[in-house]
Amino acid sequence: TIFNFIKDENFKKRKLNSRQVKWLLENIEITLLKVIRDNDISYDDSSLAGLSEDSTLENYEQIALELCEKNKQPENDNQLIVRIQAYIDENYGDPSLCLSRISDLFHISKSYFSFLFKKTVGVNFSTYLEQVRMTQAKHLLETTDIKIADLYVAVGYNNLTSFRRAFKKKYGVAPNALRE
Repeated sequence: TIFNFIKDENFKKRKLNSRQVKWLLENIEITLLKVIRDNDISYDDSSLAGLSEDSTLENYEQIALELCEKNKQPENDNQLIVRIQAYIDENYGDPSLCLSRISDLFHISKSYFSFLFKKTVGVNFSTYLEQVRMTQAKHLLETTDIKIADLYVAVGYNNLTSFRRAFKKKYGVAPNALRE
């Protein structure tokens, strides 16, 4: 993302001359070298060969991506999904909860999040979210006297019809029938 911004800003909008491009590349190289030094990253000499006078922005972008990969926090995929599940379990009542919002909150691409969630949990995100919402709806029906008109909102649905349809699909009866 940063390198795309640099390209757009400096080559498309500002159209730097060759001397300005050279300065820009030197500054990027200095920044990359500082990252290597400050993070005590062992970086093999073959990869550092990209840092030279005739380097291009693409070379530096590749090196930056490699540095990001080497400097990544050790949180494994399972830990991330556990944190995401905890977030979903706490925020299931938010009707705006969706795949793109979760991926933005946890700084993970939508496609990778979707793949990882299904691989780890065994069901896709929307199915999991619906299961959590239905479980909570059933629990509220059995333990409180909340009105159905308030219940669907409490568990994150925007519309009563879709809530009733999902509830009947999950439990085989309408919410009113389960309560009775």
